[in-house]
Amino acid sequence: MIKYKVYTLGCKVAQAEGMQLKSLLNKFGCFEANAGETPDLCLVNTCAVTSTAAGKSRRLLRKLARQYPKTKILFLGCYASLADASLISSIPQIVVSADHCQGIFSAVENFLSLCATGKGLLPDSYNNYNNNNDNISNLFPASNIKHVFTSKVKNKFSSSRHRAFLKIQDGCDAMCSYCIIPQLRPKLSSVNIADVIKQAQELIDAGHKEIVLCGIFLGAYGRKTAKRSRIKNNNDCLSELIKKLTKLSGLQRIRLSSIEPLDLTDKLLGILAESDKTAGHLHLPLQSGSDTILRRMARQYRKDEYLQAIERIKKYIPDVALTTDIIVGFPGETEEDFQETLNLCHQIGFLKIHIFPFSPRKGTPAYRWKEQMPDAKVIKDRLNRLHTLEAELRSKYCHQFEGKTVRVLVEHTEQRSDIWKCVGRADQYFKVQFNAEENLDNELVAVTITKAGEEPLLGKLKRIYK
Repeated sequence: MIKYKVYTLGCKVAQAEGMQLKSLLNKFGCFEANAGETPDLCLVNTCAVTSTAAGKSRRLLRKLARQYPKTKILFLGCYASLADASLISSIPQIVVSADHCQGIFSAVENFLSLCATGKGLLPDSYNNYNNNNDNISNLFPASNIKHVFTSKVKNKFSSSRHRAFLKIQDGCDAMCSYCIIPQLRPKLSSVNIADVIKQAQELIDAGHKEIVLCGIFLGAYGRKTAKRSRIKNNNDCLSELIKKLTKLSGLQRIRLSSIEPLDLTDKLLGILAESDKTAGHLHLPLQSGSDTILRRMARQYRKDEYLQAIERIKKYIPDVALTTDIIVGFPGETEEDFQETLNLCHQIGFLKIHIFPFSPRKGTPAYRWKEQMPDAKVIKDRLNRLHTLEAELRSKYCHQFEGKTVRVLVEHTEQRSDIWKCVGRADQYFKVQFNAEENLDNELVAVTITKAGEEPLLGKLKRIYK
């Protein structure tokens, strides 16, 4: 049998794609390698959103080549668009290189199809599978050689996963001045509602209690552009989709991976507020609290518009947990600009801030301004100050739940004598730990918070949702 391993770096969309790659391999009769086993194929779905991510992708490829000298490597994803040809030539195990413009799924499927017909790049030894003269085409039956990745591809997840990432949108043309993604995933596309519902039901049937809707620009679901200035008719397809998802039997929680603040319409907020299946958590990228920097970043909102969106959200969902992304050290960022960011974060009260130092990406407008970046010591100081503020805000937000009851999806259990230690995430995304008399893995439960300090928050089991 052909054994594989899939490695994924990057965002939740990439994680969803990693699971889709496993589905594709399984459909061709391959098996995921167990821990400690040497795979025949390694598929690496890479990331290049920052230079750090690109470096991690490059190091992983080289590490796998050293670790598995006879394993064939499929180099996929965002970094495949940017990597020098010398990298590929230096790793002879790489047999496929494909980015999102070419299509990572069609490239993998083509490779597997060629292998199935005996024309692929796998070693000749595979043509004597189990010493029964079974060649590769017997291992991959002809009935399985077809286009299995379309908008209708099934996401097959292991039943051990608690949350399932469901990719419903791809591509971005927003053209923020610092972002390389529009060059790596330029074409916007959306999975139609009927197919999303079908895939979601399959995930529910496989045992998943929570589904995370993912997209490169999730608010552009159902649209051909992420540019607000180009939108003529906002059909609000995302609201329609979520409303239908909330009616699926067996689904207990829906979460949005990330959404731009101005894409949260009153209709969408109303649906999120009304349904008991939606998580009280939203991730809204901010990037900077300074209008000067937001303008240079070519973001599609200004500080006041972001604040107005926050006010609308809290009106619908008072206890909402808000998380965000912030770039520190953008070219031209002054101390005054950074102080505006700190003030805005303090005013909003984020649960978590994903903090990134500015990463110059060749091919973007901001790359030409890299000489205008603040001094490295200044950037380090600002990063530390923002991390300190984030810790304070997280503690303050979590403390308001002491004595309150929250819903928790149990993601980890450990038996200790006659007691089970359970850890999971609340609707509001913070971790909660409590004890139970039975194994509650993958169960949605109500927990009363008894101590709110560092994560995980401590609590007492109140009830189990069935």
